This record gives sequence, structure tokens and C-alpha cells, in this order.
Amino acid sequence: MTRNDRYLSVIICTRNRARYLASCLDSVATQGFPVDHFETRVVDNGSTDGTPGVVERERRRGRMSVRYVSEPTPGLSIARNTGVRNAKGAAVIFLDDDAVALPGWLAAYSRRLF
Repeated sequence: MTRNDRYLSVIICTRNRARYLASCLDSVATQGFPVDHFETRVVDNGSTDGTPGVVERERRRGRMSVRYVSEPTPGLSIARNTGVRNAKGAAVIFLDDDAVALPGWLAAYSRRLF
């Protein structure tokens, strides 16, 4: 896997929290950060709710690169490691599935990391 020198990977691990995930993804998609400078990976850690559909709806909106990754083995550290393995970025940023990223969040990380 090739990692771009200035590309960020946002990793969101989730399990049965689809009701929060849409707002979380919306907050990442509306950062105003160049879409060709980051990707988002949603690692589903065994959800039985509508999590895949939430990710698919965001993907179809085309506001950012977002990909659904399934990790059936329970555990946050396992899900995070799966996210890192699937990331293309030179830097990885974790965001909780019930969090809302403030405006400028990605830009602040980018300035600090690169």
C-alpha cells in the first residue's frame, strides 16, 4: 500500500451506533478541507443495526472518499488496527463514532502533522 506524504486517513470505529454515525460523517464531510487530501474509513466492529447503510448513503453523496470496512472480531484496538491496515494516509486520525468534528479540525491536524 502506497502512503501519500500529506494525505490524512480518518478512522471511525463503530458498533451499533448508526444513530450517531451519520452526524459524525457529516461533520467530517463538511470540514471544507480539500477532498483529495484525506479519506475516511468506517470500521464496523460487528454491528447489527443500519451502520452499512449509513456509510453507503454518505459514499453515494460523494462529498468525500469514505469506505466501509468490516471487522467482525470485537474490540476497539482490533477495529483500530484494521482501520490502520486499510488506511492510505501518511497520518491516521481516530474519531469516535458519536463525536462531531468542529470546523477546521482536519486543517488543524494537517498543519500540525505536516
